[in-house]
Amino acid sequence: MSSDYLNATSVLSRPLICWFASHGCTGSCQKLLTAKVNPDVRELSFEAGNPTALLLAARGGHSDCIEVLLDGGADLLLTDDFGVTAMHEAAGSPYSDDSTQAAVLSKLLQHPSAHALLHKGDANKHSPVALAASRGFTACIKLLLDAYDPCMRQQLASRALPNATEAGYTEAAKLLINAGATSMPSSDTSSALEVCLITPACQEPVELL
Repeated sequence: MSSDYLNATSVLSRPLICWFASHGCTGSCQKLLTAKVNPDVRELSFEAGNPTALLLAARGGHSDCIEVLLDGGADLLLTDDFGVTAMHEAAGSPYSDDSTQAAVLSKLLQHPSAHALLHKGDANKHSPVALAASRGFTACIKLLLDAYDPCMRQQLASRALPNATEAGYTEAAKLLINAGATSMPSSDTSSALEVCLITPACQEPVELL
């Protein structure tokens, strides 16, 4: 294939590598990368934030594509126009499930640049663990908490706790409290769900409204 074809867009006006990455076509991504296609080309979509192929693969839960793209030189530190990184996409994707996204996170966390993204907020100041909490993704939360520096773990867990409690994800909230989270959602939250949790410090039930 010519380089012009390989760098061309698909019939959906998406770069081929972005289309393949979003659909988990690992072999096709590998062929394009072998042919020296730019791994960081962006899908030009204002509404989607002009994401890279890596972000699309992370959003879709395609861990094999993540590995191929990173090995092919994709820049893990790139964000979309909303400040979203591949770590955010992996932790809070609405298109996949917890175990699938945890596999993606595991791939990302093995990368040398991963630590720089653990504390990074998107345009709404949501960290990866906060997005995982909002989805109730306990496996993802565990991976992220284990990866955080001890000095930052409590602060980030505290910021993520309201995301879990207001959405009614009890197990996710327990994980965050066990990691030292201390902040509680306000009593005027729109969620009327009452969640009873045990704090590791006093072993007394704490009612979260």
